[in-house]
Amino acid sequence: MKELLDFLNDIGSKIILDESEIVNINNKCFKINNEIKSLIINRSRLVYIGSFLGKSKKKWVPSTILLEEMSKEIETNKIWIDDEAAWLFVCGRDIFLDKILNLSTELKEGIKYLVMNNEKCLGIVTVESQNNKLILSNNFDIGDFLRREKNI
Repeated sequence: MKELLDFLNDIGSKIILDESEIVNINNKCFKINNEIKSLIINRSRLVYIGSFLGKSKKKWVPSTILLEEMSKEIETNKIWIDDEAAWLFVCGRDIFLDKILNLSTELKEGIKYLVMNNEKCLGIVTVESQNNKLILSNNFDIGDFLRREKNI
């Protein structure tokens, strides 16, 4: 739960999660309501329940459900990119500054941002400095699911 809350804080999200609504199953976090919670008989046999928020690996890996919820918030750090950069980003590439169309806040090194194309959230980047230039380093993109599927 701490990794999820740290992740939300890092990206500027104001989503409030009640710990009583969160269930951890094998390093995966799920949000459930009281109605679903009352139906759980044997928690040791659970594999999936409620809304998947993401999983904890070496870092927090958000779900598309969580990304979409964060993208609706005004407070969340966001950048908007053009269609060409969106395609490259979903293929796992980083983003260069000239591809940014709009920003919700000033770019600062070390800060995480949601990557938006029109109103669709594509993933998350961190602002990093490489060769004295700022670059938006790909932390997670929605194409990750397809790339993992290919490797199975």
